[in-house]
Amino acid sequence: MPASARPFGREDESSIALALYRRVGRLGRLAKLVILLLVAVCGLLVWQQLAWHLTEQARQGAALIDDYLLNVEIDLNTIANYLATTSDPDPLFRGNLVQKSGFQGLYLVGQDGAVLAQQQWVALPSRLRFDEQPWLDPVRQGLTYIGPPEHDRQPLPSLFLAVAVPDAGGRFARSLVARIDLSRLWTQINALQVGKTGTVFVIDSSERIVLHRKLAYMRGATSLDDLYPERIGLHASMAMGVLRDRDGAIVLSLSARAVRGGLLAVARQPIRDLVFGLSALIGVSLFALSGVVYCVRRAERFTRHEIVAPLVILHRSASQFEQGNLTHRIGVVGRYELAAISVLLDQMAARLEMTINDQRRRVAELDASVEFLRRIADSVPGVMFRYRRPLDGVAHFSYISPRVKIFGLTADALAGDAAPFFARLHDQDRDAVLQGLNDSAATLSLWQTQFRIRQPLGDYRWFEGQATPDVEPDGSLVWFGYFADIQTQKETEERIRLMAQHDALTGLPNRALFDDRVERALVEARRERTRFALMFIDLDRFKPVNDQLGHRVGDLLLRDVAQRLGQCVRESDTVARIGGDEFVVLLRNARQPEYALQVAEKIRAAIDVPFTIEGHEIDISTSIGIAIYPDHGANPIELAQRADEAMYRSKERGRNAVSLAFV
Repeated sequence: MPASARPFGREDESSIALALYRRVGRLGRLAKLVILLLVAVCGLLVWQQLAWHLTEQARQGAALIDDYLLNVEIDLNTIANYLATTSDPDPLFRGNLVQKSGFQGLYLVGQDGAVLAQQQWVALPSRLRFDEQPWLDPVRQGLTYIGPPEHDRQPLPSLFLAVAVPDAGGRFARSLVARIDLSRLWTQINALQVGKTGTVFVIDSSERIVLHRKLAYMRGATSLDDLYPERIGLHASMAMGVLRDRDGAIVLSLSARAVRGGLLAVARQPIRDLVFGLSALIGVSLFALSGVVYCVRRAERFTRHEIVAPLVILHRSASQFEQGNLTHRIGVVGRYELAAISVLLDQMAARLEMTINDQRRRVAELDASVEFLRRIADSVPGVMFRYRRPLDGVAHFSYISPRVKIFGLTADALAGDAAPFFARLHDQDRDAVLQGLNDSAATLSLWQTQFRIRQPLGDYRWFEGQATPDVEPDGSLVWFGYFADIQTQKETEERIRLMAQHDALTGLPNRALFDDRVERALVEARRERTRFALMFIDLDRFKPVNDQLGHRVGDLLLRDVAQRLGQCVRESDTVARIGGDEFVVLLRNARQPEYALQVAEKIRAAIDVPFTIEGHEIDISTSIGIAIYPDHGANPIELAQRADEAMYRSKERGRNAVSLAFV
């Protein structure tokens, strides 16, 4: 390598090659730290595994205690239920029930503490005084009494259980007391194994040994302090602790409380069982650390000669290319990729200037195209947009023309999130717009819909949106389209609809709209099983008004009549004009004919009041006929005929009257 290619000169203090060399050294130190951390983590995992195993064994011991006492409780309750049905307990106590049930003794005790019947399989002394009846209060409450363990210099302690024996009326009458043998529970507890030398034993609430592999500890009622004079963290609830026994050995322990009897299962594991595993872990860790150190040293040497030095040359050559010296040659030799890279860079330098010029020309053409499209977008009346819905991002408008300001929004506000646009949509249109986009995305079909959007001043205008979907290479969906203002079109359509369905003079619904509402009322009445009324109204003495005062006054009179009719009915009812001086009224939910008659009388009285039009006082009246569904007809045609007939009867009665159709 030439002298000029020596790496790490003063001017190369900030080069990537030097940084790479230094980072390899840092990587070695980091690897050593990782090995030490792994050792610590492995030790922690070993500790957690031991804690978990101790927890499981302690919980299993507590579960064995609960299962054993539950089975005894079930047997005792079975005997008590039998005794509740018989007046002579002697046959039961003369059998071998105690032996079969695993009891050491069974006693039937009266409320005064007298033993009424008993059977003992093993004659044992007991400190339990039957006349004191310590079980009486819990048994009276329907609970099972479980007394503290009794240590009577026997190989195993025993427990007393008591349950209530009810009389024929279900009330407390006697107590059934059993002394149970713990030998089976002792065998099950001894079967639990913690590691190679760990064990599980049982203590009571006063921390006396109840069950232990060594019989001497049970026979002498040994306390936990006798076995482990020093302890940290072990208490009545489930907790992990460190104990030191009388021989100075340290053990780990964990306790779990049984639900029944207040007993505590304690799992213990000597620390010495962990020494071998930890020693093996440390040995493997040291071996791994030595291997890492060796590999790091080799990597540093290789990096310096085969990577760092060629990179320095490449860096200096790149500076020459940056200054425009495309005739410079790199000259790196070797058998690795950096030598091939230097040859490729020399070849690329010859084509670089031509490529740069070509790129400049294309950028200029692209800028011209962008400016052309911007001017087109500004000249289009509507809003052009490009709406994008990525697979793992937020839907947004990647492009929207500046005319979006008519919505009170800006292109920048929608570039990152389209939510402000959808928030301005009318509540009745938003779901339809979003559903249309989803349908278009599912079928890649044209999206086209009409919607209302809030303007900057708070009013809503109608727009039509249309866009064509496409799928990008990354799976994202994109729509290209526009929004067009159709407010004028909507207003024209609304005026045409009103003209087609309303009377031009009075503004009331015409016959077509009235017939549609009658059909709707008929469907509703059939579904809800209700009534509705159809009312025909004809103005009396209207023709003379037209003949004497002219059609202008007659038209003004019809408008005033329509206004008074509207004031006499509810908003849910319909008043319509179907002829020159003929009006009809639809009363929904007319539950009784009397209601329709009341409304008709209200209308008659309102029209009977004289009208004042252009200085003329006009006195007219009405003839009203009423038909009620379903009393007077099952369809609109029948109802109309019956109402019309009733109206003519009103005229025959002298006009200014109300008539109800005949049933």
